[in-house]
Amino acid sequence: GRLSLQDALAEVGGVQTTSADTKQIYVIRGVGTDTIDVFHLDAHASFMLAMADRFQLRQRDIVYVDAAPLATRKNNGETDVVVVVGSIAT
Repeated sequence: GRLSLQDALAEVGGVQTTSADTKQIYVIRGVGTDTIDVFHLDAHASFMLAMADRFQLRQRDIVYVDAAPLATRKNNGETDVVVVVGSIAT
């Protein structure tokens, strides 16, 4: 079956607010051979999670959640490395 953005995030345990920025969730989608679409979701507002439930991922989509701002991260050696949910194979 199809997988929504919210389903994909839930499969990896959700967005960890101590290390990821809920305002900076992206879906990167290749369209054709030389075009990329980038969709942005600010899930800081809870009603936007309903939009994530309606956003259907496609094969080869990449879900990217940016790191939390430094002020909100724990001091445990975290870097600004991308949190990648992964490519979706359906």
